[in-house]
Amino acid sequence: MGQEISNSPHSPVILTHGLVQGSKQQNKEAGTSSPAIRRRLNDSGENQHPQQYKKHRTIAENEINHSSGYSVKNSQIDPHDMNPISASQQQQGSLSNHFTLADMKRAISNNLPCFYLQFEEDLSIDQLPSTTKVAHLLNHFFRNKWEPSFKGFTLCSLVGKNRLKIGTNDKNDYFNLINSNWPEEIENKIVKINKPNFIPDCFAFVVRQVPNSLPKEQVVQYICQTIKSAVNISEIKYLNNNNRPIKDYRFAVTDINEYYATLCLGRMAIGNQLFLLTPFRSSYKMTYCTKCWKLGHMRETCNKQTSCRICLSQFEKGVQHQCQGPPKCAQCGEEHWSLDNRCLVVQRYRIDLKHAIADAITRGKLSKNTSREINKISVNNADDFRSSE
Repeated sequence: MGQEISNSPHSPVILTHGLVQGSKQQNKEAGTSSPAIRRRLNDSGENQHPQQYKKHRTIAENEINHSSGYSVKNSQIDPHDMNPISASQQQQGSLSNHFTLADMKRAISNNLPCFYLQFEEDLSIDQLPSTTKVAHLLNHFFRNKWEPSFKGFTLCSLVGKNRLKIGTNDKNDYFNLINSNWPEEIENKIVKINKPNFIPDCFAFVVRQVPNSLPKEQVVQYICQTIKSAVNISEIKYLNNNNRPIKDYRFAVTDINEYYATLCLGRMAIGNQLFLLTPFRSSYKMTYCTKCWKLGHMRETCNKQTSCRICLSQFEKGVQHQCQGPPKCAQCGEEHWSLDNRCLVVQRYRIDLKHAIADAITRGKLSKNTSREINKISVNNADDFRSSE
């Protein structure tokens, strides 16, 4: 196991131990007269079943779906499955918000934060080691420490001068990398590692439907008693939250063993009551530009000059910007910042994005993997509890 870094003020302290192996769950539906297609479901919290069986659509159902209004660009559709009538219906019935397949993949992605490796010396591009060589050396370094548990890095790319972006998709490796010492040199060149200074949403949980009569201090106390590594405990604020008789509390877990144990709990005791405990599901990510702050595209394709995200005033080279006027929205022009959830355009975008993703998953154009980390419910054998004879 890696050594813990106690002198890093920016990295969260995370304790690491063994990985709890997950197992698969399958739900089978009774046989029907027509053939079934196995499709993946959205794991947004509304339905946690990993799979379902779905009948073939009839001709009438296909006509309804073609006029649904949400268009998926760049998705691979079999031309033999489409006729001229259905194609024209799909074009005429599209809404103002169009989402490419890349937009929707970005929206549902929940990647772990990346690490950044900086070469301290001022190296030319010829002196800099290749990204493939750096990834190989780092994989060899950490496999020697955690053999055979380390899965390896899944990303290593050059971003900026003498700076590499390195990432992993394995949660157990991420915990270990956060708490471990990295090599100080690569090919006799001094390097510095910058670690994420926040805890990702995929390590967060929610205690749901807690009555307003229970004070927050009591809820926090019971959460900390149940999960010692719980941090960042806060109440989730909803729109029109004043009329809700119940509250939801979000917290993050910084210990790998307690994280997997919490996945299996399902309930949390507060006082003499049991409350639902579920993983936190972050909202879908919007596609927006960090130059003009409008929705629907990214800065790589934007020709406008970079502007302030609050007042939309353009930045001047060599001049430190200070907002002079009130906030201004790039979507509607009202006095709030451009991605504020109060904006009606942003609200409409989120609703359309949610429906477009659900439609793409139903059609099989997009797949969303559900969590496989929760253990099977243990089954007791007859020999486990022998009676004394």
